Order: sequence, then structure tokens, then C-alpha cells
Amino acid sequence: MAKVRKAVITAAGRGTRQYPASTAVQKELFSLVDRDGLTKPVIQIIVEEALDSGIEQICLVTQPGEEKLYRDYFRRMNDEESKRFRDKDWAILESERLGSLGERLSFAEQHTPDGFGHAVFQAKSFVGDEPFRKANASRPVETIDPIIDHRRTLVSGLRYASRGGIAFTGVARPFSLTTASNHSQPFLTFDKSC
Repeated sequence: MAKVRKAVITAAGRGTRQYPASTAVQKELFSLVDRDGLTKPVIQIIVEEALDSGIEQICLVTQPGEEKLYRDYFRRMNDEESKRFRDKDWAILESERLGSLGERLSFAEQHTPDGFGHAVFQAKSFVGDEPFRKANASRPVETIDPIIDHRRTLVSGLRYASRGGIAFTGVARPFSLTTASNHSQPFLTFDKSC
């Protein structure tokens, strides 16, 4: 199996499931206290977990015009900001980490709200023909770390959807490959005809 180097993180949703909080703060920027004790937005926690698990490049799929918001967040402090934190070494280190994270990000825009599968498809030029990991920026419990590091394989959950629900879930077409021992093992691909 090829090494998984890329991840696609969808962050283009409108935040309707998190109403009313999402009217004040974009859902990907909701703050959580991470395992290291620092308060971080959800998107940072997910990006850090992806990179810590061996992912090398990440594409954030956003709404049109939101790249600047993320670029402004994932950056090092400027000189003026650094002066305010000069006695806080942890903050300077965190600023360096943010800048380093930002250097590994690419962006794709989802111009119409046509569901999760459509959002992932917007990253097709970033992904190319490589295997990739997908994550949802508003669901930090779907961590990348345990899936890739501990299992050394990719795992994706599937469920049946009504025809009307396909826009929210996407489509997978199962097929099987025969192994040397003539056992059939199912594999999944995205249906590119959708």
C-alpha cells in the first residue's frame, strides 16, 4: 500500500448543526482545550493530528474567500505581536508552530454547498492519483492519529443513504481484488462519474 502523504480537510460547511454558536464564530474556529493544555481552534487540532500522524500536505476545502482567514491564523507572529509576548516562551514557540503548519496548507474552494462528497471532490487537483485521508473540520473526534498510526491502514465508515441524502454523504463504489490465496478482499473507490 502506498504511503498516505496527503489529507483533505473539509471546512466549507455553513455551520447549521452548530447554530446558534456558529452565527458568532465560524465552526472550525470553535475553541477547545487540547491534550497539551493549550486552547486552540478545532481546525488547528485536526491539522496538528494529521501532520503528527505522518501526513505531509493538507488541503483545506473552504467557502469562497476564506483562504485569507486561515492564512492569517496559521502564521508566525509579526514583530509587534512578538513584543507583547516576549516573556512568554510558550507563546513564541506556538507562533513558530503555527507558521510551520501554515506552510503545509493548500486550499480549494467549494463554490456551492453541495455536500461533503462534493467538498472532497474540490481537492481533486491537490490529491491527483495519490491515496489521501479525509477529515471534517467540524468533527475533531474523527482523529487521524489512531487510524493511520496504530492500524497502518486506512479506515472509512460507510452507511446507506437515501437518494436525497447522497449530496450530504457522497458515493462509494465497492469492488474486489483477488489476493494470491484467492480470498476476495473488498476495496472502495470514489465514483468519479458523480
